[in-house]
Amino acid sequence: MKQRTIDGLAVIYDGKRNYVLYKDMKKMYEPGAMICEYLRFSPYSLKETIDNVPHFYDELNKANLDEAVCWLNDVVFENYPLVVAGMIIGEIVDGLNRDYRNKIDAEKSNESTVGEIIIDLYDMFIQSYSQFEDAFKRYLENKCEEDIKKFPWQLYGDYSHYQNISFKIIRDEDKFQSVYTFYSSMSLLLFEIAHVIDNNSSIVKCQNCGFYFVPETRVDTLYCSYESPQKPGKTCRNVGAQIARADKEKNDVVTKEYRKIYMRYVMHNNRHPDDEEKQKMFEKLTTEIKMMRNKLAHHEITIDDFFEWLDQF
Repeated sequence: MKQRTIDGLAVIYDGKRNYVLYKDMKKMYEPGAMICEYLRFSPYSLKETIDNVPHFYDELNKANLDEAVCWLNDVVFENYPLVVAGMIIGEIVDGLNRDYRNKIDAEKSNESTVGEIIIDLYDMFIQSYSQFEDAFKRYLENKCEEDIKKFPWQLYGDYSHYQNISFKIIRDEDKFQSVYTFYSSMSLLLFEIAHVIDNNSSIVKCQNCGFYFVPETRVDTLYCSYESPQKPGKTCRNVGAQIARADKEKNDVVTKEYRKIYMRYVMHNNRHPDDEEKQKMFEKLTTEIKMMRNKLAHHEITIDDFFEWLDQF
C-alpha cells in the first residue's frame, strides 16, 4: 500500500489529554471527546463515496485496489472530522490487510472486482461501528445506575484481544511521547472509557442538537461547541439558549391557541352531543395535534404552517 493512507487513528496521550495526529496536524481532545465526535457520524453517509471509488468495476489487483483506497483516504479526510476520518480509513485498511491482502497478492487472476472488496470492507466497518455505538450507549446511559454491570467489562480482561491497539514512543517537540494507534472502533471506545473514568470526566447530551459532548468547563454543560443544526455557521453553544427561548415562547403561543379551540369544542359537544360533524372535527383535532407539535418542534413546519392547520377548526 502506498504511504498515502494512514494505518489507523494515531493519538498521543499525555496523561491528561489526547492529541490526534494526521500529516502535519495535531488536534487536542479532552478524554471522552474523541468518542463523542465519532458518535455524531452516520456510517450510511459514506455510501455515496464508497460507490464512487476509482476502479469500482475493474479487475481486482494490487494496483487498482491501492489507488482506490488512496483516493478514499483523501476524500474521507477532506469531508469528515479528524477522528471520524481516521477511524473510517483505519478500519478499512486494517480489514484489507487482515482479510484480503495476502489473498490478492497470492492470486494472479481474480474474478472479483475492486468494488466488491470495498463494499465488503464497508459492510464490516458498519458492523464494527454498530458495536461501538451500542457499547457506548450501554456504558453512558447506565453509568450511574446498577445496570452498569451490563457493560462488557471483560473487554478489559478475558476478551482484551478486542483491544486492537498498537503503541510506540516518538520524539515530538523535543519530548518523548506515547503514541497509540487504533484499528477498530471498539478499541477507541475502550481507551476513552478508561481515561474518562480515571480523569472523572463528564459526558453530557447537548440540549440543542441531542449529541453527546465533553464540557470544556463545569458551566458549559448544556450546549456543545459543534455546529447548530438549526443555524449552520453557529455553534449550539452560541445559539442554543436563544433557540430554546424561542421554542418555549412558540410553544406557549401554540398551547394557548390550541386550548382555546379545544375548550370551545368541549363545551359545544357537551351542549350538542348529537352533532356528529363537530365530534368528527374534535377527534381530528385531538388526533393530529401531536403530529403537528412534533413537526413544529423538529422545524419541519413553521409556526405559520401550524396556525394555518389550526384555522380549519
